Amino acid sequence: MVASPPPEVLARIDAQAPAFLAAMNAAEAVALGQGRPLTAAETAQARAVGVQRPEMVRVWVTSKFPGDTPGFSFRQVGGLTTGYAIHVRPKLADAPWLLVHELRHVAQIEEMGREPFVRRYLTEQILLKGQLIPLERDAIARSEAVLGESSPDYAF
Repeated sequence: MVASPPPEVLARIDAQAPAFLAAMNAAEAVALGQGRPLTAAETAQARAVGVQRPEMVRVWVTSKFPGDTPGFSFRQVGGLTTGYAIHVRPKLADAPWLLVHELRHVAQIEEMGREPFVRRYLTEQILLKGQLIPLERDAIARSEAVLGESSPDYAF
C-alpha cells in the first residue's frame, strides 16, 4: 500500500510536499551556516550508516525546529534531518543514539533524493499513522547496529 498509495493520499502528498520541502530547505540553509561539523568519531559513524558525504553534515543544537506543516508536527521530535543539516534539541545534544539515527536519515536522503524522501516519509506517516514507519525502523536498526546498543523507546 505504501508503494502505490490511493489517489486521495497522493493528492494530499502533492498538496503538502511543497510546503514541507520549502521548510526543509530554509531550515537546512540556517543550520548549515550555524551548525558544527562532525567529529572524527561521528564521521566514522556516518559512514557506517551509509552517509556518502559526511564532510557536508552539520549538527545544529537548537530548540527552534522548522515550522509545522498541516498534519505534521515537530514539537515532540528530539532531532530532525533536513538534508545535510541535523537539528538536535539541547536536552539530547549528547545522545549518540539520536545523532547516529539522524545520520541514517542523511544517508536515506542521499540515496533517494530530497523530494522522493519527503514524499515517501509523508506517505508512510499518512498510511501508517500511529505506527513506527519503515524509514524510522531503518534508522533505528542501523543506529543500534553501529552503536551496539538499543535506542530508547519511540512513542508512535
